[in-house]
Amino acid sequence: MLALSTMCEAGQAFAQRDRRRLERLLATAERLATRGHRDEAVRWLERAAAADPADARAPMRLASLLLGPEETEIDPRPAGETVARARALAERLGTTITASSESTSSEASRALVRARARALAVAAALEEAIALVTRGAHRLDEADWRLLRRLAVVAIRRDELGAAERALEAARTSGDVSVETARDLAAVRLAQGRAGDALALLRELAARLPDDVELARDLAGAALAAGQAREAHARFAALAAAEPDDPDAWLDAARAALEAERPASAEAHARRALSVAAPHDPEPALLLGTALRLLGRRAEAVAAYRDALARDPTSARARQALEALDAPLPPTDRRP
Repeated sequence: MLALSTMCEAGQAFAQRDRRRLERLLATAERLATRGHRDEAVRWLERAAAADPADARAPMRLASLLLGPEETEIDPRPAGETVARARALAERLGTTITASSESTSSEASRALVRARARALAVAAALEEAIALVTRGAHRLDEADWRLLRRLAVVAIRRDELGAAERALEAARTSGDVSVETARDLAAVRLAQGRAGDALALLRELAARLPDDVELARDLAGAALAAGQAREAHARFAALAAAEPDDPDAWLDAARAALEAERPASAEAHARRALSVAAPHDPEPALLLGTALRLLGRRAEAVAAYRDALARDPTSARARQALEALDAPLPPTDRRP
């Protein structure tokens, strides 16, 4: 019994010594980080993480130093050295997640998972990062959804649209009802050529948020991309009527009217755009000329195209439109 007691006391002494050493390593690293000596702090934190793989403090502080705070945007194209460090950090965090599974709270465990996912994303393992966040029986929360949105942004910038869709779909199916996630998912589907799916999603969102002007503009654009020109025209026309001093709103309405084969409406919208556009912007006059040409009013169309050329003498579209109508160019604009 005495020997056993002595062994227990020795074990406790060793454990206390190891804890004191760990605390010294962490304190030294923090002092160095506070003084701006990041690389030295990283080395001390790596020693602390090796000293006790089950203690999450060192790897989490490493993640903060190497990747920035949790809400930091993820660099889609990091330098080679950053990638190597992120890969090593991901491995370190994986070891800690395994070693601390029984001693770490659920919240702390999820923070470790998110940190490792960020490291994996920087290390060019984006699909693995998304799978890590969404894997398991746990319920995703706001912090997980925000990370999935940031991972989707990285995927979009890397032209990995499938990965972006998976991240955003995972957020939505787990309860994320934010406008940002739905709009980003719609944008991804548009980029994938799935305009109908994007339109359905934006219609659903607009029913919840009828007063969101940017959302209404996205919805009108998706309708146009999906071939629903009449719906797009009605939506763009409503936006222009609500912002009558915005020439771009009237131009959008005019373009949609032309797509919807409503040249009379396109003429009206283009004239409104002309009344508020900058004097050197040829676009309202070009659209007006197109509407007038479709209405069979050739002389007025020629005048509109000449107005576009006067607004911007370099406009190739205005020249081509005049040539298509067999209309002579103004003397100063004739090519030799």
